Amino acid sequence: MKYADEVLSDYDDDGTMPDNVAALREAVVGHRIVSVETVGSDHRWYSRDKTVITLDNGKRVELQDTDDCCAYTELESFLLHPDKVDHIITGVGTTDGFTTWHIYADMGDVLELSVGWSCGNPFYYGYGFDIRVTEMADKVDGGEAKADLPLEVSDALQESDNTPASERVAFLEEARRLVGPDAAPHDVVEYARFLAGE
Repeated sequence: MKYADEVLSDYDDDGTMPDNVAALREAVVGHRIVSVETVGSDHRWYSRDKTVITLDNGKRVELQDTDDCCAYTELESFLLHPDKVDHIITGVGTTDGFTTWHIYADMGDVLELSVGWSCGNPFYYGYGFDIRVTEMADKVDGGEAKADLPLEVSDALQESDNTPASERVAFLEEARRLVGPDAAPHDVVEYARFLAGE
């Protein structure tokens, strides 16, 4: 499975969109998706959502929406195919003028992203996702490492070789829903293990 490279006119894009796709490709190819979620902005003056793709190697790929006057890029929706999450990602392609992004494996799309974007007044304003790859643990007040909750649950479930990634995603989502967003990570891990029958 592979998607043909899209080519836009020099008036529509200055290379930002193919560069964005290449950055995402570099971050995800060769890995499996553990979870995908949209997180609201914690910035006090503006609201820009980011979509976080958690991978099996403990990294989080963050796609931050951007807007600059009339130019913008935003992830409008995503569709994760749970039956394909056990497959290793082999590529990232686009269709429909970079408005549909496909993260795919040998058996088809693992994740589809619906993207709204405009270069605005070409090319005075900035557009394209801000893409960052972060580790699973971030520093918090006091210098202690705090594991990202979805990844901590996933890591706990990965200790059992007989739990496929698709089931880990289901246990993760169910544990987070039932225990609640303010629960201690340890409690969520224990509950996810209970759901997995471990």
